[in-house]
Amino acid sequence: MKGVEPFYAKEEKKEEEKRRKEVLKSIEELIQLGETREEKKLKEKLEHLKNIYEYLKNRGKEKIEELNLENIVDEDFRAKSDIFKDIYSEEILEQDKKKVKKIDGKIEQREIELFRKIRALKGEIVEISKTIFSDKLFNNKFVVVRTNKYDDYVNGIDEILIDKETGQPIAALDLITYEPDYEKESIEKSIERKKRKFFAKVLFGSFLKYSLYLDKNKKLRLGGFVDVPFLFIKFNFQDILNIIKADIENDDSKIKEIGKNLIDEILKFYEEEIFNLENEETISIKESAINNFLENFETLLPEIEGLKEKYKNILKQSILNIDMKDLYLFYIYFEVYNRIKNGEDVIKGFRLARLKFVYDTLKKLFESY
Repeated sequence: MKGVEPFYAKEEKKEEEKRRKEVLKSIEELIQLGETREEKKLKEKLEHLKNIYEYLKNRGKEKIEELNLENIVDEDFRAKSDIFKDIYSEEILEQDKKKVKKIDGKIEQREIELFRKIRALKGEIVEISKTIFSDKLFNNKFVVVRTNKYDDYVNGIDEILIDKETGQPIAALDLITYEPDYEKESIEKSIERKKRKFFAKVLFGSFLKYSLYLDKNKKLRLGGFVDVPFLFIKFNFQDILNIIKADIENDDSKIKEIGKNLIDEILKFYEEEIFNLENEETISIKESAINNFLENFETLLPEIEGLKEKYKNILKQSILNIDMKDLYLFYIYFEVYNRIKNGEDVIKGFRLARLKFVYDTLKKLFESY
C-alpha cells in the first residue's frame, strides 16, 4: 500500500532507538563512575566503553558509505595501506606492514592490564568520534581522517586535518585523551616523553607517509609522503562523551560549542608560546619557542649519533627504506638544528608563512562559530 512504512523498517527504528538509549545509559554510568581503581568498577567501565565504541563503529560505517570512502579507509576510518601501491613499492608496503604488526603485538601484550585496555579504548573512541563528527565539530570547515597505523605508530600522528577550501592537509594531529584529576600524572608523563620532538614538529612540521588530500571535486585522493604542519591536542574525555550524547539527542549546538573551545585552546597556544603578535604586519616567532626547540632536541643528539653509524652506508635511492622516525630526526638535525647553530634564520619564508596560514585558518574558523 502506497505511503505505508514497511514492518521491517519500523522494527529497525525501534532497534536503533533502543541502541541509542543503551549508549546514553553507558555515557551516564561512565560519568558517575568517574575516578576509580577498583577492579569491579574498572570492568564495568570497560563494558560501557565497548558499548559506546560499537555504536561509533556503526555510525562510522554509515559515514563511510555516505561519503563513498570504502576504497580509501577501513572500518576504523584509517587510511588503508594497499591503496598506496601506485606510490610505494610492494617491498616498502610490506616492510611497513611488518613494522605495524610487530608494534600491534607489543601493544596487545601491554593491554592485558585492565587499566591499559581502558586507556587504549578511550583513545580509539576519541579518534573515531572526531572523524565522524568533524563537520559539526569544526563547522564544516575540515575533513578529518585517521592516519594509517604506520603514521600513527612511527610518526606519532593520529589524524589528518584536511582543509575543504584548499583540499590540502592543514595539519597532522597528535591527540592525548585525559579525564580531569585522576589521569593528570600519567598525561604529564606522556607529554614529557613527547616534549623532545614537540617544538620541532610545531615549528617545522611533521612527516606523513600515507597522506590524503581532496581533489577539485572534494573527493579524497592519495598523496604519499608529505611534510605537514603539526597540532598537539589534549582532549578531555568528558567532552567526547558529551559530543556523542549531543549527537544522539540531535544537539548540534553543543558539539559546535566543544569544537569552538578546542580551537580557542589551540589559538591561545600559538599566541602565548609561538608568535610575537604585537605587529600583525611583521609577525615573527618568539625566541623562547626556538630556545625550547633547541633545549629539547639536544637531548636527542646521542641517539642521532647512533643513527649516523647505523645508516652510514645507505644509498640515496633507498632513503624511503629508512625508518620514517629516523628520517625525521635526520631532517631536523641537518636542515634545522645545525643551521640554527650556525646562525641562520631557518624559520623565515615558507615555514613562517605556513605557520601563519594555519593560525589564520583556525582564527577564521573560530570567528565563524
